[in-house]
Amino acid sequence: MTIPYLEARAWDAWTRDERFFCSALYWGARQRSSAEFAKWTIEKCDLPISAEGGWDMGFEVVFYRDFLARKGKSAKLLGYSPKRTFDLCLFGEKSIIIIEAKADSAFDFNQVGSCRQDKIAIPKILKESFSDSAMDFPVYLVALISSAYKKNHETHGKTDCNGDSTLSVFDGIVTWEEVSGFFQCDEEIQKLLLRADGIYKEKYTPSCD
Repeated sequence: MTIPYLEARAWDAWTRDERFFCSALYWGARQRSSAEFAKWTIEKCDLPISAEGGWDMGFEVVFYRDFLARKGKSAKLLGYSPKRTFDLCLFGEKSIIIIEAKADSAFDFNQVGSCRQDKIAIPKILKESFSDSAMDFPVYLVALISSAYKKNHETHGKTDCNGDSTLSVFDGIVTWEEVSGFFQCDEEIQKLLLRADGIYKEKYTPSCD
């Protein structure tokens, strides 16, 4: 590329937005197999669920708004945020895995509070919407973060008044570097995910050109 104001670089060398990298992960995983990626995630995070059965995958999932709308209901009127969006979701036949991602920054306690509410609200909505009201639909939260963030959190992570950290709400943690290993046969996606792994609190030196 020879675009002067991008300094002859592709946009993926500039962006710090995790949604960009999540989109690459999403399309790559769907092209290979949503079920295979679900199995990899479950095993990597040691989640207490089976990978058997069908799996679907979603990107930028506005769950409350879209799911309830299909049921003829309004998320807003029911007290749910119609703008609440999940980076990635793995929809299993009997459970859901929500993947929330961070690239250049960390989670804050407001986000953690929302995640706690989601773990209660979504199973309730699904149970009320399913014909078999006795069936439970557990929701598992997975944090997708950089290797540096994970290492930094282990030694310097902040805690709230209850002693909980910003990552304690998650049922599993996986790094961008680790998830890049799922795409060993796709060098382009691997490169993007490794880029995501390397931008946590990255400092830049302005170009002199």
